[in-house]
Amino acid sequence: LTGAYNRRWFNQHARRDLAASGRGVWLALADIDHFKQINDQHGHSVGDQVLAAVAARLRAYDGGRVHVVRWGGEEFLLLLPGRADDPAPLAPALAVVAAAPIASASGALGVSCSIGYTWCDSTERAVAGFPDAAIARADAALYRAKHAGRNRALAAETGAAP
Repeated sequence: LTGAYNRRWFNQHARRDLAASGRGVWLALADIDHFKQINDQHGHSVGDQVLAAVAARLRAYDGGRVHVVRWGGEEFLLLLPGRADDPAPLAPALAVVAAAPIASASGALGVSCSIGYTWCDSTERAVAGFPDAAIARADAALYRAKHAGRNRALAAETGAAP
C-alpha cells in the first residue's frame, strides 16, 4: 500500500544492518495527525491514499537517504544516517509532509504529522536488544509532540522543538 518497508523487513534486516554499521543513525517515529478523522470523514480508501502519499513524501526526504518503515496504522519508523551534532535532522520532514494538500477522491486534504526522534550511536547499537530502547525514546518524544499541539518534531534527549 505505502511502498515503505514493513516490520518484517525491519526485524530481518534493519536491526542487523544497524548494529553492524559503524555509523550513527537518527531514529524517529512519525505519526499522521488526526488520521482517524480522515478515515471517519472521508472513508478508508481516502485514508489509504493519504498513507501512500505521506509515505512517498517521507521516502523522498533528504534525497531518499531515509529508510521508511510502516510501523503500524498511520505510524512510520524513520532511519536516517547522519551526525549527532545535527540538532534537528528530522524537523524539516514536517514541511515535506505538509508541503501541499494531498489529492484524494474527496478532494485536496491538508495533512500534517508529529515526530519524535533520537540519536543512536555505535555504542548503543552494540548492546543486546537494540533498538528497543531507542524506539521507546522516540515514542515518548512522539507523545510529547502530540500533547504539545501536533505538527512538530521533538527530540527525545531534550524535548525541545527545533
